[in-house]
Amino acid sequence: MLKHFTVLNKKAGRFSPTLYQQICSHTINGEGITGRVIATEGSSDLEKFLAESAAESCDILGIGGGDGTFAETITAVMKMWGDVPAYIAPYGIGTINNVTLAVGLNGKPLEVARYVGSLTSVRGIAYRSLSLLKINQRYGFNVGFGLVPKLVWLYEGHSIRDYELFIEKPQSFPTEAAKRSESLLRRLPGRFRALRASFLGIAGAVHLSSSAQSYFNEELDVEIYIDGKKFIPSSSRPATAIMTAAYEQVSLGLFLMPEPLPGARAVEGKMRVLITTLTPEEAVTTQLAKLFRGQELDKTKYAYAHELSLESSQPFLAQIDGDIYKGKRFEISCDRTMKFIVPQ
Repeated sequence: MLKHFTVLNKKAGRFSPTLYQQICSHTINGEGITGRVIATEGSSDLEKFLAESAAESCDILGIGGGDGTFAETITAVMKMWGDVPAYIAPYGIGTINNVTLAVGLNGKPLEVARYVGSLTSVRGIAYRSLSLLKINQRYGFNVGFGLVPKLVWLYEGHSIRDYELFIEKPQSFPTEAAKRSESLLRRLPGRFRALRASFLGIAGAVHLSSSAQSYFNEELDVEIYIDGKKFIPSSSRPATAIMTAAYEQVSLGLFLMPEPLPGARAVEGKMRVLITTLTPEEAVTTQLAKLFRGQELDKTKYAYAHELSLESSQPFLAQIDGDIYKGKRFEISCDRTMKFIVPQ
């Protein structure tokens, strides 16, 4: 009999007690499958449940939430269990669902639950593959630097002043004002927050806001290595954005789906890296059409690589599947191929 362990994020945008009960009823009472469905509040809560189940083996790891939940859950499973089950059952119930979109699932958590509940063996399971990236000691599917985490920072409800404080005096962040602002914005729909971040980005790019202009035009002062070889930009301008992902499209939850990494899945076992020297103004005024058509951008280097590393003498930001991290060195590599269950 098949066995699954399913983690649902209570804080995910589309989580509800009703959905939890429906997923339980479909996946726990199947003729050929048994398992456990838990709803967690955060990483410490998740690790407690994983520790309790560490001695039990399972065939399927169910994950319910957005991109951040997928990255956090796989990271925690690797830490607590030492490995991850062969198959992932993806329940896209978050605000940002690039991972589930990449395997052809636009939501549809109950379809996934019904399919998982109908399984009797691993033979013949329908799935689609995605490369799993290892980022320092974490795991994920989408990593960005420079302009990328700054957009995510605004999406999360922080201000430009919050960013300055976070970089200069991390021990003083978050302030009570920042906590109140983030709490207020997080109550609003994800699409509203995405529109806010996009508007501030455009405002900075076309000089409508001096503070946003300074924020988005800050140089990314890092050394870049692709498969161990130092990357030197062809122009004298530094990189403004660097990213890699297991899929082509990246969205903050809007219906608009830019594709900054065309061909991301073309070479098995390698990730596609984007390094651009485009200024925000150039990107907004000359490259948007290419971005949404999935075409390669001007003033941008693309490469397929096993490893990408960035380092600097000063801390800089990275976004990993929608969550913000700070460090002086980030090492990214293709770890393995993950099998995501997709109902047929």
